[in-house]
Amino acid sequence: MCRITLPPTLELGSLMSAMMGIEIAPGQKVTLDFQKLRFVTPQGMGALASLIDHWVHNDHRVMLLNAPSCVPFEYLQRMNFFRIFGVFMEEKFSRHSQSGRFATLERIRLDSNPKKITKNLVDSISGEEVFDIVKIDMKNSLYESINNIIDHARLGKHKSGYAVAQSYRIRPDDRKYVIAIVDSGRGITSSLRDNWRLQVPDDLAALELACKRDVTGSEGVKNEFGDPRNVGQGLFEIDQIAKSTKGMFSLCSGNAIRRRTGERVETVRSGWYWQGTIVIVTLTYSRMSEYIDSITPTGKIRLGRA
Repeated sequence: MCRITLPPTLELGSLMSAMMGIEIAPGQKVTLDFQKLRFVTPQGMGALASLIDHWVHNDHRVMLLNAPSCVPFEYLQRMNFFRIFGVFMEEKFSRHSQSGRFATLERIRLDSNPKKITKNLVDSISGEEVFDIVKIDMKNSLYESINNIIDHARLGKHKSGYAVAQSYRIRPDDRKYVIAIVDSGRGITSSLRDNWRLQVPDDLAALELACKRDVTGSEGVKNEFGDPRNVGQGLFEIDQIAKSTKGMFSLCSGNAIRRRTGERVETVRSGWYWQGTIVIVTLTYSRMSEYIDSITPTGKIRLGRA
């Protein structure tokens, strides 16, 4: 049996640290111990769901130990984390609208509705009507990112990616919005190598290329109208939105991670390996307001296209 103790704060780095040095043999049972868990981030939730999905897909039996006694048990229920895997279905709370507050964890599969998933993610951003400028651009870019998973992560019929979002109050007059899209597919490097025009030596170079305009590994994929569906804009536009609004955008794949914080970008070795792709976007109410105030009143300067 392989036993993994989840860290007090479930985020991407702490989850990967908890798994450091652990090897899971074929057919081995995986036990996840929730006892120490105190706080869950969207990216941590999405990554854990993707790992569980990956293990189950590879015929591992997964046991969730001490889940009902962990501090965020009810929160994880509310976010549909357990419901997705068909466990801990009984709920002792009332559900309310998630709009402007969070977007529950959703599976991304070949038969998913990417427009619906994208709408739920973007609707987790509350605020004044003028924020629609940001939300429309986020919707376009996230829609393409979700299609990327469906088109060339090659998850297969029974394997999934995951999308989730959460809003946090950070000051009486400010909020933070975190959106995460995670899959355990084949990763950005392999996907970009489908495009024979690109030279992709390693994961570091792949992440830099993926955030450039008009770079895609799936040139031939069409939408329902026969037009190109993935045109290399999704990750580029997310990156530009984070830049314009002084937000954060992290892109992880393989053994590399690219982080943008406002104007600053760094691409480094992550110290761990992720089979697939992770997209994390963090925006704040105050920074988005500053951006809206800085553009023309008509809002015709589009994020990512200026």
